[in-house]
Amino acid sequence: MKRKNVIKKVLPAGLTLLALLMLGNLCLVIRETKFFLNWKADFKDWQEEVVCMLAEEMADMLVPTGSYLSEDHADTLLEWMLTYIGQIIPVQGYLNEMVIKNEEGKNPFEEESSFYLEVEEMELETDGGEEETDSLEILETERQDELGTAEMNSEYGGSGVEVLESVEEAENRRDGWEVTVWQQENIVYYQPLEGDGGGEEETQEVFLSRLLQSSAYSLEKLKDFDFFMQKFFTVRETTSIRSGELSAEELLSHDARMKGGNESPQILIYHSHSQEEFCDYIAGEAGRQILDVGTYLSELLSETYGYYVVHDRTPYDVKDGVMDKNAAYTYAGEGIEKILEAYPSIEVIIDLHRDGVAEGVHLVTEVDGKPTAKIMFVNGISRTTLQGDISYLYNPYIQQNIAFSFHLQLAASQKYADFIRRTMISAYRYNLHYREKSLLVEVGAQTNTTEEAMNAMEPLAKLLNEVLG
Repeated sequence: MKRKNVIKKVLPAGLTLLALLMLGNLCLVIRETKFFLNWKADFKDWQEEVVCMLAEEMADMLVPTGSYLSEDHADTLLEWMLTYIGQIIPVQGYLNEMVIKNEEGKNPFEEESSFYLEVEEMELETDGGEEETDSLEILETERQDELGTAEMNSEYGGSGVEVLESVEEAENRRDGWEVTVWQQENIVYYQPLEGDGGGEEETQEVFLSRLLQSSAYSLEKLKDFDFFMQKFFTVRETTSIRSGELSAEELLSHDARMKGGNESPQILIYHSHSQEEFCDYIAGEAGRQILDVGTYLSELLSETYGYYVVHDRTPYDVKDGVMDKNAAYTYAGEGIEKILEAYPSIEVIIDLHRDGVAEGVHLVTEVDGKPTAKIMFVNGISRTTLQGDISYLYNPYIQQNIAFSFHLQLAASQKYADFIRRTMISAYRYNLHYREKSLLVEVGAQTNTTEEAMNAMEPLAKLLNEVLG
């Protein structure tokens, strides 16, 4: 009986794989045919949509085989099939991002690791509400002129700037920084009104010494590759990393400190998947989505630490009112490029997400007496195990990106030992190629509360300040 059930499950999945392989060969032929050259862009969009749809169907068929095959065998089979398809049909990591989720960042090759794969649910609810501004003070036109409204209009090309807030009283500020907040379309700006001279006070040698002294591990311990990988990284089964590519000494040699001062934008925060919410989310109620967590992080970085932050609240995963996570990274990339063109002074880019895990998993710890969602960094190395380097996903800043997240992990290793999960090394790029200091941050998961996610922004902001200097 069980054998028949296995055949019923595996046979449709095998036929689906065969169809995808045939589609892949057809795609390759058409891509080389000059007759279709003018249709290339439209065809690529169609190709990606079909592949992702078929991959979802195949995942739905394969995941239940865990009840007939062993969990490890079923899940490994699913990941291998999706990886192979993704290499034949060059889709920019959408299959990996949309279909495959690792339960807790566990390495599937470790002993006693279950390597649970979850098909991420498509969350079709969109937040139709506008950002709450009841507590924000609208300033007079004269004040807007003082802040250079006309200059900002011309610089970003928008139709108008709405000044939302001015933090003028010391008792209303977290750490003495006076910040002006204004919004232009979906972009919110947090500008400290006092300048600083940038991060030149501390030399790189002094910084590294301070970072190592505050960590839980000695440099000698970090030189042990096995220990280093076990403590700080998880490598997806779809990719591979060699010992020479991840070295603690090499990562520590990168200078991740902020170079420019806060007279110009320094940090960009955005959300490829803007509609991700937490377990206490109520449809239509504002304040309980990853967008709102990004707002709190922006406030902390500007008001507490004096950084000039740009928060992009554009819903890149919603197209024409419909959820479209497949193309979110493409749309987000277009938005990032536009912002960076207007503000080349930006040095740090943070894509803030919420992870997806099994319903029984609760990624929470305690920081400063508060229940706090754990966070995880994701680094894409643009290389798969079977294909090797992915040339069309070139990222010149792979080492710098990993170094930046490693510095943050090291800074947290003693003070917030359980706060940061091991960094996920994945095969794709995730728009981490625009700046040396680019982060993809997973804040908790769908099983965390909004409060836990908000609380996580306080240690994250503090760690960012310690590393950026």
